[in-house]
Amino acid sequence: MLAIEGTEPGYNTNYFVYLIARLKGPGWMTQAANDKSGEMWKDPAVLQAAQLSRVLWDKGCIPEVSAGYKWPQAQQTIAAGETAAELVGSWLPTELLSATGPDFKWGALNFPEVEGGVGKSTDLNAFILSFMILKDSEHPQEAADLLKFIVTKESQQTMVEMGAVGVTRKGVAWPDNIKEAQVAAESATAVFGEGDGLQGSNAELWTKVIRDPFNNMFVGQTTPEQFVESLVKDTAAYWANQ
Repeated sequence: MLAIEGTEPGYNTNYFVYLIARLKGPGWMTQAANDKSGEMWKDPAVLQAAQLSRVLWDKGCIPEVSAGYKWPQAQQTIAAGETAAELVGSWLPTELLSATGPDFKWGALNFPEVEGGVGKSTDLNAFILSFMILKDSEHPQEAADLLKFIVTKESQQTMVEMGAVGVTRKGVAWPDNIKEAQVAAESATAVFGEGDGLQGSNAELWTKVIRDPFNNMFVGQTTPEQFVESLVKDTAAYWANQ
């Protein structure tokens, strides 16, 4: 059984993002969102991705009560042994550490390829945190020195040991409970951000036109066909108002 945070569209829409990436390749969703006519959403792969996500409910892969869950209810069911997996990032074992304990047996796998699709199982959806120095910073040198300190091998090792997280410096092993995530990161053939990068490049369109309407469809409030229709219509309307 899969853990699903029913009212958390940021998590649930990962299914749609990955399915589109596997069917059409990374970057296609962003192209469709930037098509001012909205017509790109009529590609059969979009409806297929929506339908494939609904299959998880229809075939009983998700507990029915999940539609009403509020984060972090669903992930707690993993700690309790009631569900087996959740489509999220490598932060999950860290968040559940107090509930699972150090001996909990974690594992991970890449989102699978879809038959007939062009995307690879090694194309990775990554939510990467970053540091930056503002151009009008009053102390740019001190900020630069801090960043240099953070990326030293010693500092990165401390982050692994105390934070139980993955790090960016090569040669530093990630915690055992997310070791598969390090393999996935090091083997990635492509990397795309949240919403195929739309969260960063056009958060308003991503949230209102794609993410939230998808989640409504995902939990059964609308149909896959209605969702695709809304993508076409609302994308065109969004760009017409810009």
